[in-house]
Amino acid sequence: MNSTALVGCTGLVILSALQAIPQKPTINAIARRDIPSVTSNTKPIIEPSSTHWPDKLRTLATTPDVFISALGTTRAQAGSFEAQRAIDYHLNLALAKAAKDLGVKTYVLISSAAVSVNSRFPYSKMKAELRMR
Repeated sequence: MNSTALVGCTGLVILSALQAIPQKPTINAIARRDIPSVTSNTKPIIEPSSTHWPDKLRTLATTPDVFISALGTTRAQAGSFEAQRAIDYHLNLALAKAAKDLGVKTYVLISSAAVSVNSRFPYSKMKAELRMR
């Protein structure tokens, strides 16, 4: 793995995990705010408006080998379920399509466990619908 693009990285859990990879890939981390570099190969790409993130992904100098999305929010942070869905579903889907258009070979979605499109719970149903896409 030579390069990785990453969203949902402000919690640093994913960056810390990538630090353990012996090959030390270049990590293009797209985020709303500045993030500390966990490795010397971390390249933060700061864009306050997440609606521009698919375009930021498309403009990387080289196509990443891997795209990882740990992107998500809570209904409370978003303000409503519709606003949460805009991030957890629509933005993740737009980023996945941008990665596919770039020719990224491996896409990793870090989401939620025990989800179902038949769930009575909107969150679980939304996460399952994204996985089905």
